[in-house]
Amino acid sequence: MKRFMFFLFIGCIAQACVWATDSTTATLSWTAPATYTDGSPISQADMAEIMYWPRYGPSESGPWTNAPYTDLCTAQLPNPNKGKTMWYTVAAELNGQFSAYPAPVSKTMKGKR
Repeated sequence: MKRFMFFLFIGCIAQACVWATDSTTATLSWTAPATYTDGSPISQADMAEIMYWPRYGPSESGPWTNAPYTDLCTAQLPNPNKGKTMWYTVAAELNGQFSAYPAPVSKTMKGKR
């Protein structure tokens, strides 16, 4: 059995972007993994089966709130309140195997509470 895409996916999350779409939501986007940790390519059929599990929280270490899973490389998540920071991360799942949640990215809203 091939090892799952955990390693490459973690590297790809560093390219994740968070931006505001309106006053209440932020968009988290990421790059889909293309290879397994052993370097072999993920087939197009398998790539279509990858599900992503985003989550967010008030600090780099949580506590985390799970968002609904998606098969897209983007998720709408809550914006932080003014003067606060929200942290975001996402894991991938393929055939029942889950990647680790990589280091989160953050967004800080300017302004006073």
